[in-house]
Amino acid sequence: MKKIILVLVLCLSTVLTYAQSIPNYDKYPLDTAKNVKTATPIALQAANYLLDTPISQNETNRLNSAAFLIEWMSSSPDYSFDIDHSIEILGDNNDYLGIYLAAMVKYQVENKILESNETTKLELWKIVAQYMDNPDNNIKVKGKIKKLIKANKKNKLQEFLNK
Repeated sequence: MKKIILVLVLCLSTVLTYAQSIPNYDKYPLDTAKNVKTATPIALQAANYLLDTPISQNETNRLNSAAFLIEWMSSSPDYSFDIDHSIEILGDNNDYLGIYLAAMVKYQVENKILESNETTKLELWKIVAQYMDNPDNNIKVKGKIKKLIKANKKNKLQEFLNK
């Protein structure tokens, strides 16, 4: 019985360690349209990493993931990402901006939406609100972020974003 438990613990720790690893972004140059298209799954992996780890955890990995994501977003020949005035909700916090961009990439790539639109905007803010509402992510919930979370919980996010 002890051996079974030990094996299960080792397997679980291996899975968790793998889930929190990031690729070597240097292996994915974004110098041509073909390379950018090839790197789309890596961009999605970077977005998921940012959305799956707390802001204060693995800061170097988070920075590298955000930097890759931004470069991929600006180089993508297939996807168009529009940032509108609603970004002001996040203030000047670069970590929060990374979450916003990760949510945008995640939603658009997973749903194969090539250009941002109102639905994209609403869905990405739902992802952001859920991330911000998770106490494990170490977000200081106050001001506009608190209102964002409250609006999301009450299914009034669209009204909140249109203010």
